[in-house]
Amino acid sequence: MLQTLPDYLAICSRADSKSLKSFNEVFTKNHNGSEFLFLEFSDETFTAEEDQSYYLWLEAGNISAEFGGYKKDLQPGDVIALGPDEEVSFYGSGKFWAIKSKTIRPLPFSGISRLSDLEDTSGGCNNSENALRRLQIIWEDTKDETNPDGDNVVGCHVIWIAEKSSRSHYHPVPPPNGGVNQHEMYLVLDPKDFGLNGDCGNPGVWTYPDYGRWEEPHFTPLKPGDVFFIAAPAVHRAVDILTCVVALPGFKPDNDRYVDQDIYDQTKGQAPCNLLKVNK
Repeated sequence: MLQTLPDYLAICSRADSKSLKSFNEVFTKNHNGSEFLFLEFSDETFTAEEDQSYYLWLEAGNISAEFGGYKKDLQPGDVIALGPDEEVSFYGSGKFWAIKSKTIRPLPFSGISRLSDLEDTSGGCNNSENALRRLQIIWEDTKDETNPDGDNVVGCHVIWIAEKSSRSHYHPVPPPNGGVNQHEMYLVLDPKDFGLNGDCGNPGVWTYPDYGRWEEPHFTPLKPGDVFFIAAPAVHRAVDILTCVVALPGFKPDNDRYVDQDIYDQTKGQAPCNLLKVNK
């Protein structure tokens, strides 16, 4: 069943066929030229159009992918980036989350990025020791005078966001270093696929419409398979979820503002925030 959400949020899942249309109404409005899709592949080759780029994240399935002469087994959360006219061959069957984006430039990264090939790096919304945080597609400095964001279309990493280490933050509008506004999307994974205990806490995301509107907190519960979009400059803080965090057009440098201390000070501790991050 669809949740009733503020207009700066959207949610959908493959299990709810009616949710995709309303999700894309919000997603496309905020990220012009892009569309979110649910795709399935079974022993076939997929080719991006000459004026499109695609990002494919495995949601579920038993599948391998071949790109550029290299064939690799995939696990949930792995991502494939395809620039215009690039192709990938699939062996086996899999269900994918996908973003189709209109672009005429080559991507700074294309190919397969597997979680099993990456090391954990503490930071962002999980800066604790032994953090599960694997950076898949990072920001590349390809900007020019006419395009402050360069060829970046998305950035993403998979991260376990524990309540105790998660930080309330937002992405300013307009961005301090120019370019388009940075929005975020969560592709919610199943912790059990990664050997984690997913039965703790109350998984979801706290949001506020923007900085200072602390009287309007909203909590959205999330479960594996959910896709959740947050439009800038909403303040957000995820708790107790394993997710691929997708930034559009990428995790822009110097574009995070952490505000747990501000929320606490300005509401005298009455509004939801991470008290463990206050006075730290």
